[in-house]
Amino acid sequence: MPTALVVEDEVWVAGEIQECLEALGFAPVLVASNGQQALEHLGQKNATKIDLMTLDLKLPEGPQGGHVLIICSAHDPMKFIGDDKIYRKATATIRKPFTQEQLKSTVLGILPELTPDFYPTG
Repeated sequence: MPTALVVEDEVWVAGEIQECLEALGFAPVLVASNGQQALEHLGQKNATKIDLMTLDLKLPEGPQGGHVLIICSAHDPMKFIGDDKIYRKATATIRKPFTQEQLKSTVLGILPELTPDFYPTG
């Protein structure tokens, strides 16, 4: 199963993203409320490999999303969804506010293997 890390300081937004990603089959969906938590998780010795990170680029404290994105993209081939097109290292962008359907469409656009009809049947 693919794994995800949601970096978002707004609890309700993080919950909505987590719910959507779990419905798409991500497990686990980890949540960090700031850049420092995200970097600590990713820096753990036996950290879960992350396939997708959603990243709020304007965080209230610690490293900002752009800094997290630069550090992570230099070390791991995960896909990123950021909330601002200015960060070119992001695989895709989505602006707040967004619906779960918009998030789902964005995720499936960069990870089409999650789409039920991606694999031929028969």
